[in-house]
Amino acid sequence: WRVPLPWDRFLRHSQFTMLWNTLTTTVAALAMVRGTAGIDPAFAVNITSYHINPFPKGPVPLNMNVADAAGDLFFDLMETFMYPLNCPYGPSTGGPFCANAEVTAPDLVVTKLTMEVDTTRFGSYALCNICTNGTDHFGHSCPDDSYFCFNGSPGTVGFFNVSKQYQTPKSLAQCKETSLDFRCWEAKLGFKMTQEHPGVWYSTEKNSMCADDQQVGDSSGCAWKTVSVDKVVNASCQTDHFVSGVELHGTADDQACFTGCGGTPGVSRNISDPCWVRCFYAAVLGPDSNVTGGPVAGIPLVNLVDMWADAIADKTSACPDVRANFPNVYGK
Repeated sequence: WRVPLPWDRFLRHSQFTMLWNTLTTTVAALAMVRGTAGIDPAFAVNITSYHINPFPKGPVPLNMNVADAAGDLFFDLMETFMYPLNCPYGPSTGGPFCANAEVTAPDLVVTKLTMEVDTTRFGSYALCNICTNGTDHFGHSCPDDSYFCFNGSPGTVGFFNVSKQYQTPKSLAQCKETSLDFRCWEAKLGFKMTQEHPGVWYSTEKNSMCADDQQVGDSSGCAWKTVSVDKVVNASCQTDHFVSGVELHGTADDQACFTGCGGTPGVSRNISDPCWVRCFYAAVLGPDSNVTGGPVAGIPLVNLVDMWADAIADKTSACPDVRANFPNVYGK
């Protein structure tokens, strides 16, 4: 899922979700009415999207959350790289943040897709999670190892602008004098996003997916379909490529920080070491981003987005396509 808030702040997020859903309900309802009569094909747009999930789940994002490159970068910065500090005991730490299988599973892949979506029918963003121990960890019962979505608008593609929702005074206020450093990173991360790269999350539920004989824009009223699976890489390779870029493009102080943690950057780094994590966020968000009043700085966002996406950019990029390794999932 891509609403990566710790459990102790989920109630506050729920209040926002209720407001957001209220604002989008009317638009979604009107779009559903239009859908019965057919949608103007001019609004059927191809987008590049990414999703991170265990490879057995396959490439089609059925009942999943996907994102543009900036959106998935935000997800990684909020969840993946902060995990050692936020969840020091792994899933047993408790809460949905620490139980997120899209962070903790040992067989994660990153998939690049071309999707066709109906831009007139963006609705409420659904939180789609992998269920474990009979729950989605947000209070819903569901079968283990299956995706479960809630809060979405039926018949639409859910839409969430990361910058607009996380770049607020309320978010910034979560960084207090008494806050742990990673709580300040969480509070300030939205302010790293820019107008060029605001970060977008989408939810693609089964009830709005086009069947094989349907198209976005036809009389069926479906809202999305997978046009092509462009590449699938091991998440470990993509992560290694990205953090190598961060280590290389940081300041001299950043590089000295990484070296001071022991090991050699790019060779024997330990991204679970709290020392390395703190050096990483100093490079990404700036050396004073861990305290109240400290500015958001660090490596420019456009560079971070490029480094994140480069590993899965094309057939000649850093990480190999792994679909041939899993013919039962991706076909031969």
